[in-house]
Amino acid sequence: MIATLATFAEQRASRASFELFTHEHILISTAFVAWIAGVLLFAHRLKRKRKEPAFRRLLAIAGTLFVIAYNVFWLCPMNFDAAASLPIHICDVAILFSGVALWTNWRLFWSLTYFLGIALSTQAFATPTELAGPGSPYFWAFWIAHTQIVGVALYLPVILDYRPTWVDLVEVLALGITYTGAMFILNASYGWDYAFVGPNEDPPGVVALLGEWPLRALWVVLLASLACTLAWLPWAIARRLGGSPPEPDSKAP
Repeated sequence: MIATLATFAEQRASRASFELFTHEHILISTAFVAWIAGVLLFAHRLKRKRKEPAFRRLLAIAGTLFVIAYNVFWLCPMNFDAAASLPIHICDVAILFSGVALWTNWRLFWSLTYFLGIALSTQAFATPTELAGPGSPYFWAFWIAHTQIVGVALYLPVILDYRPTWVDLVEVLALGITYTGAMFILNASYGWDYAFVGPNEDPPGVVALLGEWPLRALWVVLLASLACTLAWLPWAIARRLGGSPPEPDSKAP
């Protein structure tokens, strides 16, 4: 046990094994994007044979098992850090929603998964906050989690014909602002950085370009809201150009 703890400690101390925007980074991102594409192509074939629902349930079960393992990994003593390990990050919330979205027809979870995946979690492929290489468990925890979120977010419109409406957008923005407000208060109280709205002196990725805290938190909310709006906009334009009826207020998928 002592040897195992020492190994994990060494891995965590020397996680950074590749840099952003290098050939290795591009290769890693491309590999996981290809994984998503492969799943979508396979699901499309199954849909034509009317066998897709069983595959979707299998994905939901596999995703749920991964969520359990993912949280156990971060909450175990060798990895636990209250400032980062609690399952309240945006990705923690999104990955939970993604499993529910695959298993149910609850439109709210479809909407949350779509917007959190397309508008926000895609950022993890461009500017990952985890730079460990494939030899580290941190690499697999980060990349599988975000691949699942983005993959399910694409699965909904590509395979299940989900089309976000302005009602979906407003609901997600309202819940997102409420969540971010709660994280802001929590971060301000303990000096943490959940949802990237805390007093972190060295914020990751594009957040570092948004100035000083606490004003930085406002920019995070505004940019996230803009990203969600942009994720909805193509569908609104397609409806208008296609002469479709106005967006429904229905809660049905």
